[in-house]
Amino acid sequence: NLEWFFDDDLQNNRSDVAKQQSSPSREEWEWKLNIAADAIAKMKPTILALQEIEDRSVLQSLTKVLKERHN
Repeated sequence: NLEWFFDDDLQNNRSDVAKQQSSPSREEWEWKLNIAADAIAKMKPTILALQEIEDRSVLQSLTKVLKERHN
């Protein structure tokens, strides 16, 4: 569970709660993204299920960071 894994872009958040839980800045979002990628890479999962992710764009960002930092 990535727990409110939302980027810093508020424009595509549909609810007030999502807007409140989004990363407050680009720097914080990138930190959160890198920490999650590092933790996933350390586990070396064969199968990975994720929940509480904002949308496909956020999942694609996580995938990109995993490939760039841990491929």
